[in-house]
Order: sequence, then structure tokens, then C-alpha cells
Amino acid sequence: MIEQPARVLSRDRGEALVQTERGSACGGCNARAGCGTSLLAQVFGHKPARLRVANPIAAEPGERVIVGLSERGLVRASVLLYVLPLLGLLLGALAGELAVQRLGLGGGETLSILAGLLGLTAGLGLARNFSRSARTNELTRAVILRRAAEPGPSVALPQRR
Repeated sequence: MIEQPARVLSRDRGEALVQTERGSACGGCNARAGCGTSLLAQVFGHKPARLRVANPIAAEPGERVIVGLSERGLVRASVLLYVLPLLGLLLGALAGELAVQRLGLGGGETLSILAGLLGLTAGLGLARNFSRSARTNELTRAVILRRAAEPGPSVALPQRR
């Protein structure tokens, strides 16, 4: 289970709107100076993400909670959201090329490109539909696991001499 701290913004019928802080592992990496991911993190910053999650513990607005998502669900969703548009693009371009060869049309590259873009659009539409259905799927839906312990005041320990 992938866990992320969040704060509850609102609550409605078994669901909650939470805000998480997007983090990056770039702070502790020695290769961050030449890394593209580090550069993107600097450009886009660490903007908070808001998402609607299942709220089985009836967390109230303002509470700090731990939100979880199954690894299997995350991998499945990632593969579908990336692969469907790419597959649509490739299959569309291939279908355009085959149509040009079978029909003997000129300007084959243009038709292949247009068919590829049409396939990409279809793949993006399928990915969007999957994304909508994933909100109610138990495998791919984020859920509040527990309340997070509020950080207490830091206490300086006496130094030994």
C-alpha cells in the first residue's frame, strides 16, 4: 500500500476531499544536478494535489490523515493511462498505411499521420473513460486509512558535556 499524508478539506457521504503535498525524492539524490526529473520538479514546484477519496473513518475537515492506494491498482491504472493512447496512435497509423496501400492512394504519409492522430484521440478517450470508472473501483481508488498523528512541539534535549 502506498501511503501519503493529507489534510481533509471537506466531507460528503462517505467521501472526503483531501489535499496532499506532492513530494519528490530529488532532495537526497546526488545526481539531481543533471537529472531531468529534478529540473521538472524545480519548474513545476511542489503544488498540492486535491483528490476525492473514500472516507471509511469519517474524518472531519481540518484533520490530518493518511491516504492509501494499492500498488497493484496504481500500476494497472498507469499502464492503461499510458498504453491506451500510445496503442491507439500506433494502430491508427498502421491502419492508415494499410488503407493507402490497399486503395492505392497518393499522399500516404499524410493519411497515416491523420489516422494515427485519430487513433491517439480514441485512445485518450478510452483512457478518460477508464479514469472515470476508476473512481468507484476498489482496486484503483484511494482511501483514508487512518488519522495521522499531529506533530507535537519540538523539545530540545539537553546536551551532554
